[in-house]
Amino acid sequence: MSADMSEVQMDWLDLTAFCEVAKHASFTKAAERMHLTQPVLSTRIRRLERMLGVELLHRSTRRVTLSQPGHRLLRHVQGLRQSWHHAVADVTRGDIRFTVATTIPELCSLAAATNHHFPHLRVEYELRIPGTALPAVGAGFDAVQGADPLFHNVVPPAQVEIGTIVHEPVWVMLSEQHPLAAHSRIRLHALSDEAWIEAPESSDELIAICIEAGFVPDIRYRSRTLPAVDLIQACNAVSLIQARVPAPAGCVTRPLDIDVRRHIFYAWHSGTPQSIVRFQYDFLRAGYRKLAFRNPAYRQFIESEPQRFAELHNTV
Repeated sequence: MSADMSEVQMDWLDLTAFCEVAKHASFTKAAERMHLTQPVLSTRIRRLERMLGVELLHRSTRRVTLSQPGHRLLRHVQGLRQSWHHAVADVTRGDIRFTVATTIPELCSLAAATNHHFPHLRVEYELRIPGTALPAVGAGFDAVQGADPLFHNVVPPAQVEIGTIVHEPVWVMLSEQHPLAAHSRIRLHALSDEAWIEAPESSDELIAICIEAGFVPDIRYRSRTLPAVDLIQACNAVSLIQARVPAPAGCVTRPLDIDVRRHIFYAWHSGTPQSIVRFQYDFLRAGYRKLAFRNPAYRQFIESEPQRFAELHNTV
């Protein structure tokens, strides 16, 4: 039976007790953390359940698990905690730690810009590998700029919201002397006999793309930084590249005949104040647009597809 909202009174200690039991999946460990006896802790949980009119935990002799209402309540309480910390900082103007990460190095200025715009925040920053940013939100990080692995729609953790920056195309980089360099768009299968350069963590992505085109790539060189330009310049190798990256001297970048795009996003904990979210989201979209327009070919590509790049076209 649902609780009468007029009779619901929040007791922060009861909510804290619930969160500790959920975190440790154990009444014993939660009681130790809160310096309470187990009967007192159990009383707090049952009082909370009675007040809400729902069962929050499934109890057995071996383990404690969250019910569906319990999962929902936990997400809300985590958001309340985050909002409370930001509220205290806003009222007292005391510094509060705000941790942010990006996976695109050129967007690291997000930290300094946030600190300048919100002087009461003590902003900390970390550059993360693509694919590792999203799980960090709520686990030490307040917000991140991240990128999904190709062909995977990553589900955000509880209490995490996501806004799209862009779906960035994957292009190919090759020598300007390469016979295919004169083409405005390159058929991937035409590169089936080439040697490839790829970062170790994205080799599986390259293999998956090439298998779709009917061949297995010959990955002969591995590098985590910008592909070995001298190998490409000498027509000894080709490489996949983010469309935003300008071609170095002696090289060209070209779109592929298959439309493969990586979702680049901004993710934040739902308890983050909307003023910070709006500022960072706008900053990242504008920052990405500047990066993208450094590559004339990519700028032309973006401007030719206004519907596919709506987020960037709506950026000032």
